[in-house]
Amino acid sequence: MREISLIADIVFFESAQEKFNFALKNSIRISFWLPDSTVSTFSEIIFDNERIELNKNYKARINLIERDFLKGRLSENCEFKIGNYPMTIGKGKILKVL
Repeated sequence: MREISLIADIVFFESAQEKFNFALKNSIRISFWLPDSTVSTFSEIIFDNERIELNKNYKARINLIERDFLKGRLSENCEFKIGNYPMTIGKGKILKVL
């Protein structure tokens, strides 16, 4: 399987507090999916040593495994969800596909 890397703007909701101890400072592994998808893929979200807090936007690098449902659908300004599918604990917007 091929890996895809993205730069994205991400915000974590209050519900993320149940999954992770905030404030975050390192990378996390979590499910990634598009708003209209019925499946998700594994992702790793990497922060630049920032202290990540709830309800604030942050820029991050996302590494994910390419899956059929993502082919041709990832582009700048594309919105996505993160969490324990289907429970959403954050959302984001792609700034750049690397």
